[in-house]
Amino acid sequence: MKPTVIEATKAIAVFQELTGRAGLRGRFADAVLMEMTGCTEDEANEALDDADDTGAIECGVSSRTGWLTDRGRAMLRSGILPAPPSILDRLIGGRS
Repeated sequence: MKPTVIEATKAIAVFQELTGRAGLRGRFADAVLMEMTGCTEDEANEALDDADDTGAIECGVSSRTGWLTDRGRAMLRSGILPAPPSILDRLIGGRS
């Protein structure tokens, strides 16, 4: 099932949090979103494009490497919880 715009926005936030940390190595927002929701790569990329279309994120070359807009940050502040630590652990440390 295709993730929601809110889930895609959370994935961008997690991606931004992980950027620059050891262990990220080629992981982009689509990989974060697939880990969070169990969706396919195509579904993840569609959801990230939807988040871009709604103004929750902006991107340059690819929505996989987008960043949060003020609207996206407001969506996350409106009570939506961040990704569970176990997802961050798997993405950073390769643990399952």
